[in-house]
Amino acid sequence: MKIIVCVKQIPDPEQFVAKINPETKTLIRAGFPGVINSFDGYALEMAVRLKESVEGSTVSVLAMSTPDAKSMLQICLSVGADKAFLVTGPSGSDTMGTSLILARAIRKIEEEDGPFDAIFCGRQTTDGYTGFVGPALAERLALPQVTFVTDISAQEQLLQAKRENNNGFEIIEVAAPALFTVTKTDYEPRFPTVRSRLASLKAPVHNLDLAGLGVDADTVGLKGAKVEVVSVSEPEQKRAGVIITVEDPGEAAAQLGKLLNEKNLV
Repeated sequence: MKIIVCVKQIPDPEQFVAKINPETKTLIRAGFPGVINSFDGYALEMAVRLKESVEGSTVSVLAMSTPDAKSMLQICLSVGADKAFLVTGPSGSDTMGTSLILARAIRKIEEEDGPFDAIFCGRQTTDGYTGFVGPALAERLALPQVTFVTDISAQEQLLQAKRENNNGFEIIEVAAPALFTVTKTDYEPRFPTVRSRLASLKAPVHNLDLAGLGVDADTVGLKGAKVEVVSVSEPEQKRAGVIITVEDPGEAAAQLGKLLNEKNLV
């Protein structure tokens, strides 16, 4: 079974401070370390587990990003992926442009390596929250899709996906090839070992460009975006709270009442 996982590098949420470029109305990402999008990490773990359950299977990873995403892809290789591909191009692509580039990249890889049986995407990115790229990619590739998948297994000629819905879960069987978007699973993504991490540093990351994919640069990026961002704003910084430290309950209540009165909250 041949599997490919689409992954995205996002700014490390533990270190990232949101700043907006007022001209392009996009996030300023430079200067912050990148990590794999959390839902894509679950998708990769699910794909590797499926690979391990079906003899002879392989997992590839594909990212559309800047050259510095190579280190993220190497980490993907260290936790079970076999091949890594990186598409570089104009920044600022919206979800339509992203799905087009990923679709062309997958078809290009298939020309050389053969068709994929399963395509995995995270259900959404935590720096965008649209949840659109996976379904749009399935549409462009003319593939059936199963969204919000929490587990998957191969049953003879079918892929059996456990899908989260509003009432709990449902089991959906689909014939390959198919696309799956993955939400949080019951298991956590694995960590690389020292040996696998060192080996990944020597593994190649195959580079793809828009020209080689037959994508006109003017149809993607900010210039080709179908979505117009009218306005954006930076999140309001949380204000420090007030802690009442007196031990006497009556005095504490009196101080609380005074504070609430001063703020016209009571």
